[in-house]
Amino acid sequence: MPLIDMKADAASPQTAYIDPNGCLVLQISGSSVSLASYDVTVVSGPNVDVILTDAAGYVDYMNGVLEPSSYSLQGTFLDTRHAAYYGDMAEGINYLIVDNTVQGSAQPNGQTVQITYYARAIIPGVQSSSASVSIDDILLGAGLILLFAMAVIAILLTVSKSLKMKQSRLPFYDRHESDPLHLESSSQFLSRDQKPRRIYLQSKNVVQPILVHAIGRCPSCNGIIAKEWQQCSKCGWTVDRSKLRPFSREGSS
Repeated sequence: MPLIDMKADAASPQTAYIDPNGCLVLQISGSSVSLASYDVTVVSGPNVDVILTDAAGYVDYMNGVLEPSSYSLQGTFLDTRHAAYYGDMAEGINYLIVDNTVQGSAQPNGQTVQITYYARAIIPGVQSSSASVSIDDILLGAGLILLFAMAVIAILLTVSKSLKMKQSRLPFYDRHESDPLHLESSSQFLSRDQKPRRIYLQSKNVVQPILVHAIGRCPSCNGIIAKEWQQCSKCGWTVDRSKLRPFSREGSS
């Protein structure tokens, strides 16, 4: 019986030394949807036999039987320095055997063989659960997260700026340090005697202009008397049209 080094499947490349009359056995769990993938390379020493078989074929191998009916013809490479396979395997536990004994085609000639290998079961289109995540994958994921965060911040800043612009106040209101001084009733705009000049709307008691038809002046105060008036708006004189003073061309003093 050969010396056996039994290992679980190896997702990443590893190195092993196999003594003469010994072998390395890897277990690969198969299912109806999974495939076997492996690579074995001889670094130094003699050629080896690389055998992919099911549980029954592994029993035959341990009993010294190495017949084509006991192993996968596509997944087995005899007397070779490199074997690589990607394809079907039996359901259940499968065995990948790297043989350095005299019972196979390759002969050890008393030499230890050094190999590198990996072996795993994979589901097409799905990353193997035993595969390691590389630093590049981590950095790529972190970069994508950072770019997404920067995009969200830029959008929030743009929306905030837009809202502030919409909240601008009406002109002439609340844009002075203190309230305008001594505003009086007027039908026009009022202003302060300061520079730059600021204009404020009259807030109350706006006097609306009234169009009247003047017929003369008051003999008492020289105020204008309108056609419809019964008394002078300035002094209260009762209007007597016979006593009205006429308008002069130069105007009254």
